[in-house]
Amino acid sequence: QGSIFAVSSRYDKNSQFKNGTTARVELILPLSKSLKLKGSYGTAIKNPTFTERFGYYTNFIGNPDLQPEYSKNLELGFDFDLQNYNSLFSATLFKSRLVDEINGNFLDPVTFGYTAINLEGKSLREGVELNFSRKLSERFKINGSYTYTDSIEPNSNRIYVDELRRPKHISSLNINWNSSNRLFLTANIRHRSSQIDIVFPNRVTLPEVTLLNINAKYKLNNKFIINFQLNNVLDESYEEVYGYRALGFSAHLGIRYQF
Repeated sequence: QGSIFAVSSRYDKNSQFKNGTTARVELILPLSKSLKLKGSYGTAIKNPTFTERFGYYTNFIGNPDLQPEYSKNLELGFDFDLQNYNSLFSATLFKSRLVDEINGNFLDPVTFGYTAINLEGKSLREGVELNFSRKLSERFKINGSYTYTDSIEPNSNRIYVDELRRPKHISSLNINWNSSNRLFLTANIRHRSSQIDIVFPNRVTLPEVTLLNINAKYKLNNKFIINFQLNNVLDESYEEVYGYRALGFSAHLGIRYQF
């Protein structure tokens, strides 16, 4: 496979906000049959959502004065395909700069309700993402990922602090097994490091958590499929948002029929 160079651009005409143009440049450069380099640079615009502007929930107050969020994103990495071992490894460095970032979880100190605001100044994110996969046999496969993210944002005093609800470490491992193309089993282990949240005006640390999820799919025939899912198997007690406990152990059963 040869090199790939792609350039794209998009123009958005908007009746609510300023018209905007975004662009993306991408390069994939094979160095050998097993190794290829990749890189991309792009700009993006994120317009406020209807809920962020006008509210929806009883404890969320809309902000009609919100402005779009602008970002510049750079990625550099490589893919290493170990074909003799049925394995694939990739690594990507990333860096983003956001201007007027939309914070949709701002606690208004006057009304004590949540709202959305544009952060003053620039928000910065950078880190590395690692991925791997390996086919151990025709029925047994594993894949996993790890992401380190260093993200900072300006506070009300324009001092850079760690961004809220942005854990530095996230990792996951998937174990996949199938039997004769009828029974498919997947176990997922996901770990999130501690993260910062806010209880106005103080910041708090939400503890790290490791979750185990199991999914089973059985094909009765070409039309009937049964799905069974177990979430948070270990019934871990944790919070993604301070004061709101995440769902504990749960089980779901579904049947799909294809006409």
